[in-house]
Amino acid sequence: MTIGCVAGLLAWWTRARVTGFSDFDLMWLVDRAIMRRADPFSAAHLAYAWPRPMLYPLPAAIVALPFAALPQSLAPGAFSAAGFTLLAFGLTRDAWWPLIALASLPAVESAQLVQWSPFFAAIALFPTLSFLAIVKPTTAGACASAYLPRTGNIPAILVALGLLAAATFVTPGWVVRWSEAIRTPTRYLPLAVRPFGLLLLLALLKWRRPEARLIAFLALVPLSGMAYDALVLAVVPRSRGEALLLAVPTFVAVPWRAVAQDDGAAFAAATSHNALMYLATLYLPALMMVLRRPNETPAGLLGHRQGP
Repeated sequence: MTIGCVAGLLAWWTRARVTGFSDFDLMWLVDRAIMRRADPFSAAHLAYAWPRPMLYPLPAAIVALPFAALPQSLAPGAFSAAGFTLLAFGLTRDAWWPLIALASLPAVESAQLVQWSPFFAAIALFPTLSFLAIVKPTTAGACASAYLPRTGNIPAILVALGLLAAATFVTPGWVVRWSEAIRTPTRYLPLAVRPFGLLLLLALLKWRRPEARLIAFLALVPLSGMAYDALVLAVVPRSRGEALLLAVPTFVAVPWRAVAQDDGAAFAAATSHNALMYLATLYLPALMMVLRRPNETPAGLLGHRQGP
């Protein structure tokens, strides 16, 4: 609960002092449009001349709908608090030390930018959350796929089908509208096509381990080049030392981060630069952890772990 409160306060404090939009602000506007029975895909353009299309599938807005009941000033904090509370609860089932992995740049950035990342990381800890793959088929889809098959997946599939049905009821043509949005020129690339990114596919040498499959799948899906995408790696460490290795180096990279401006060439250059830093400080260390483990299915969701 404490982790969730800290994340919620950080999200609230950041959004209250930073001009501009987060992805959650767009989601909140879409949900408010749904509540008014207005066109959700035009909501942000009409309200704030938001230049970016709705890249999330409409079921994502259905999942976030309860937060739209809150004012825009409070909803981001509540959303981040919920995600980090869920993730922290799952990580501390066996011990407290896994929380060290949340003392990292991906966690801070996820809270500041009000991202879905803590919910996606929680997929590895709670099988029924696999339905969140429908929210973001790239990052969340990689998490859900890496941890299949498990008990709990059938309820998750039923929930996902229910979300698809709800989105179709709200906006019957949403699939076409969303398809048009994601066909716009994209600036997001998989890590596998960036320098040294193909090394992440070495994780498949340990293909029986879900965390190994997670790293390989993350290498193959388009990512934003932001640190928050890597928060899902918080489920990889199996000891205090590994958790520290995944947390501390990320802050060393902060002074060299490029600011991702929202115009095509500048944004692409910044995310490309940042993606290489995060590859070196997050993804490759996680790969080294996995390659040291036996190629066997671990006991339990996260395998054998160091004690409290």
